[in-house]
Amino acid sequence: MTQGMTNGAVIAIDWGTTNRRAYRIEPDGRIGDRVEGGAGVLGLAPGDYAPALADLRARLGDLPVIAAGMVGSTRGWHEAPYAAAPADLAALAITLLAATRLSMLPTVLIGVVSAGVLRYLMG
Repeated sequence: MTQGMTNGAVIAIDWGTTNRRAYRIEPDGRIGDRVEGGAGVLGLAPGDYAPALADLRARLGDLPVIAAGMVGSTRGWHEAPYAAAPADLAALAITLLAATRLSMLPTVLIGVVSAGVLRYLMG
């Protein structure tokens, strides 16, 4: 295990439809570094996610990743189950998708949706 994986820092990604924001969250909770810009899910093919994640890890550190947003949708990297909002930690834990089969390092995809939004999405 690398030093980065033992010190409590993580990479948190808000991977949306048209944009991606990634943050290195330090053990004390502050943002140590960030990468923002394009590479939203609509601009990526299924095979583009692992290289995009590898690039983020090269820039932000060899750390575990928590990814949320459209990356966990049917249009994203891999569909993650939704937790009803507001969601506490126990509800999130039930719906976490461990994407270790999708990458070489620990990656988790999270989905949270309110009932009204879910009704809208399901039409």
